[in-house]
Amino acid sequence: MNFKALLTAAALLLPATISQADKFPSGPVEIVIAAGAGAGQDIMVRAIAAELEKKWAEPTVVLNKTGGNQTIADGYVAKAKPDGHTILNFGPNRSLLAAKNDPNAGYDVVNGLVPVTQVNKQPMVIVTRNSLGVSNLAEFVELAKSAEDPMIYGDNGPGGILDLSARRLMVDGGFELTEVSYQSANDVLRALMGDEVDVAIVTLGVATSYIKNNMITALAVASAERNAAFPDIPTARESIDTDFAVEHWFGFFVPKGTPDEIINQLHSDIVEVLGTESVKNLLLNGGFEIVGNSPAEFAKVVADEVENWKALMD
Repeated sequence: MNFKALLTAAALLLPATISQADKFPSGPVEIVIAAGAGAGQDIMVRAIAAELEKKWAEPTVVLNKTGGNQTIADGYVAKAKPDGHTILNFGPNRSLLAAKNDPNAGYDVVNGLVPVTQVNKQPMVIVTRNSLGVSNLAEFVELAKSAEDPMIYGDNGPGGILDLSARRLMVDGGFELTEVSYQSANDVLRALMGDEVDVAIVTLGVATSYIKNNMITALAVASAERNAAFPDIPTARESIDTDFAVEHWFGFFVPKGTPDEIINQLHSDIVEVLGTESVKNLLLNGGFEIVGNSPAEFAKVVADEVENWKALMD
């Protein structure tokens, strides 16, 4: 082959070579979560990862990095190479929503991660033990204010959405509660049934079977409107003078510095997977509304959450 023909052949091969080098993902992908194996978030993320692995034809594994009130998982992703191959799945929590840097995190918890898309959302519900004898939020607030010793609220760890929700209700309602933490929201609900705690604020999806079977008492949903599945449960705003509204959500984040084209592809691929039958049914059966918003829209959700919670995080 003469030199001219060799150059022509090389030119024909060049686009394919570049295309292959630019392929994303170009190797295994890690999706990091702070939840343990078998938790609701773990089940959800593994279902999403399985569909992404089919689409990408690359190993897509879920890493469970628990502890540190989410900061271990956050820090692992925030410090990872910003190439889209290390992703965080996350829900509202002090470590990301803190209004200032967490001095124990070792990285910028607010600005070290970039939103890709919000997966889902669902309202929270305020529930009490049946033996407490209250039927609405106004009665509970009156009882909490008059109690000689602070009543007890259950959560799944300080700084999580269950804890933050209870703290916001205390501020809005003008009373104090004592915190007792458990491993999971289901453990909290079982503690309510066993009269170990007085009140909790959990996701409506987790509480559904307990409410329907009259194992606990639902006082109010923490949303702007009543929930269609439970139209008889009033909103907190209907019961007391408050703007109390809390949604639980999960979303995907990547390290700061990840190229926009990779973020956009991740967004597109994840949203496509959210529409697959297996993932869609899992989320809807869990009481979630599927979101799949844009990176910019999700960034606004996070910014609004930071503003909403910052007074509780100082």
